[in-house]
Amino acid sequence: MKTKIYPHLWVVPSLLLLPLASLAQTIRGSVHDTHSNPLGLATITARRTADSSVIAGAVSDSTGRFQLQQPSEAAFLQCSMLGYRTATTSMAPEVAFTLEEESQELEAVRITADRVQQRPGGYDLQLAGSTLAKGKRGQEVLRMLPGLTVEDGKLQVLGQPAAAIYIDGVKVADEREVAALEGAQIEAVRVDYLSGVNEAAESRGGVVRITLVKEKTNGLVGSIEAGIGYPFAYGELDEEGYLRLRARVGKLSIRNIGGIENSHMHSDENYTYEMNGTRTLREENRLRGPRLFAYDRLYLTYEIGKRNLVGASGFYSTQRNDAATETKSLNANGQPLGISTSRIPTSHQTLQGNANYTLTPAQGMELTLDGDYLQRDQTSSSTVTQAGINTATTRSEQHTALWKAKVAWAQQIGQIGELAVGADWRQVEYKGIDQDENTHNVTSHFLSQIPAAFVSFDAGIAKAGVRYQHLSQDMEVEGVHNRYTYGSVYPQVSGFIPISQEKGILIQLQYERGMEAIPYSALSLYHDYTSPSAYSVGNPELVTPTSHQVMGVLVLFKKFIINGGYIRYSNPINFFTEPDPSSPGIFRTIPRNGDYQSVAIFGAQATLEPFSFWEFKVNGMLGLHSVSSGSVREKNQLIWKLNMDNTFQIAKGLTGGVYALYDPNIRFLNQKWNYVVEVNCYLNYTFYHDDMELRLNSIPYRHGRATTTFNPSSTIYYTNATKAEFIQLSFTWKFNTNRNLKTRQAVQEVQSYQKTEGFQN
Repeated sequence: MKTKIYPHLWVVPSLLLLPLASLAQTIRGSVHDTHSNPLGLATITARRTADSSVIAGAVSDSTGRFQLQQPSEAAFLQCSMLGYRTATTSMAPEVAFTLEEESQELEAVRITADRVQQRPGGYDLQLAGSTLAKGKRGQEVLRMLPGLTVEDGKLQVLGQPAAAIYIDGVKVADEREVAALEGAQIEAVRVDYLSGVNEAAESRGGVVRITLVKEKTNGLVGSIEAGIGYPFAYGELDEEGYLRLRARVGKLSIRNIGGIENSHMHSDENYTYEMNGTRTLREENRLRGPRLFAYDRLYLTYEIGKRNLVGASGFYSTQRNDAATETKSLNANGQPLGISTSRIPTSHQTLQGNANYTLTPAQGMELTLDGDYLQRDQTSSSTVTQAGINTATTRSEQHTALWKAKVAWAQQIGQIGELAVGADWRQVEYKGIDQDENTHNVTSHFLSQIPAAFVSFDAGIAKAGVRYQHLSQDMEVEGVHNRYTYGSVYPQVSGFIPISQEKGILIQLQYERGMEAIPYSALSLYHDYTSPSAYSVGNPELVTPTSHQVMGVLVLFKKFIINGGYIRYSNPINFFTEPDPSSPGIFRTIPRNGDYQSVAIFGAQATLEPFSFWEFKVNGMLGLHSVSSGSVREKNQLIWKLNMDNTFQIAKGLTGGVYALYDPNIRFLNQKWNYVVEVNCYLNYTFYHDDMELRLNSIPYRHGRATTTFNPSSTIYYTNATKAEFIQLSFTWKFNTNRNLKTRQAVQEVQSYQKTEGFQN
């Protein structure tokens, strides 16, 4: 057995800012109901004694705790929450609110900007009782929030893919979980513009934490949804169904979301290959086949008094694809060379289990324990048939298991701020069996140990922290054993400058150092054929990329966001499509490390309400991209995009929305990307006392991507000719076994978009 050692150790000065006590005096407190149960998402505001106007605000967390800056002028505190009587108290370093439940009928509330509470590095937002979520799906709600967008079903924070999404404290295993949520299920959202030191160092980008509505009394609430879709160009019906439940039995809260999707895959892609300026081959690929996806997510939460909270969650999903790609090949003169068929059946299974515990032994103290297990299994095969003869067969099995444990302790340090310390440990094991086109089996085994420790200090207007993370990875491929180690320090600093709380003007500043994880698929030597003349393969020589990121966010008048940032990567990984040096006429896609890659990002966002029935959000992003990787050396490549989201209150019970995306022609790396345009819309009608919904979704128009890849001796032209236009109709029935808070549709607007309680965006 051959063994290689690759030691890597980066040591950078740790960055820890300890704000002075004079910068911010902080008020700490808690909110409970009359049964001593903690109340999360209560709104606490500091109000001037003279005129009761709002000076500062906060929202309580899941344990009922909150903190806010102490005003310099005479003021009092007010605590309010939907379904409870408002309470007030005098100013003090530590306060405790006990809220009594409302017994009378409540008017339905219309809250559009919804209590946005700014803090260093992000914001908290309460949606309970808001019409912003009415008639919408989870992603439709999220993409209307400050700094968030959704593209191709993926959530983005300030134009970057979200590093992690949590639902009730559990990291989602599949973003389709978020897409399946009803907007009304979301009680609150917490957004971090960057991931923070308590997340893994490779978690680049922002983090979104979603809290779902919990029942406050014993009973069962839920909905059943069934839908059918029709793609205009292909004529095959797609079906889907979802069951959503939430219940409470004493101090036990239960939530369950399950779904099944039976659909058909359609993809039309064309490739043209040139060698030294001469056209050699054109391929027209038509992929068709059924796809079945089913999943179920269960959450359990048990309250032990008002100081202990125990939670558990389980997730299982299975997806089976049976795709067949028909490839028509033509020579340089456009004459047909023949037709081949590639059949690629795949199976994906995901299993996740989570357990967590929160202890609040005293005011200003919190202990959290979290354990997580995630298993992914994937099997796939590819058989290429030409003229009825199998010419290439490949097969792959991939099994990944992740174990994670985390402990964290938070302690209030007088009136200065909060100190948090913690540690986490992850073990990732990957087993792969790959059979190439020559029936040769390649067996791979990777085992990674990733311990880490972190510390942070939050002073209310500034937060600083540092994380140390060490990777130890053993790799064995066909009897050859390699060992790779890498340890480094990852600091983060964020600041919050409230210029004018009443006018909603503030600045956020943030710095973070991180790394990029290398997926095992990028290391595997398995040849994954997408057509007879094209395949993708990994590169076991890849090394870990690192990054530095600085970011600033300016909020103006609670409606406008301007953000800018700069990210620089060392040893970035990019994928290149090029001729296979060992197989003439075959093209491969392979990942490689580069010298550096950087991007300067600028973004602007505005959320406006021209009329009471129409709200829209427009978002633009511009970037300057530079790279040095192999033969690709580019400076300041201009990339930009524009999207707009509109929501309408058309009539009583009838809402709608239109989303549009424009992604123009750009140059990226060694490619030219042609424009993409997409328009999608929906109508939602609620009737029969809000217990039933009819919903119409549609993509009436989409223009797919076309790219040109320039290599030193070859050029590849690609066109996505897939017809994505479709229409879908769904019906939802909602039920509630214990309605003790009834609402009337004669809506009284208690909070508007322009003016809501607390300091908002």
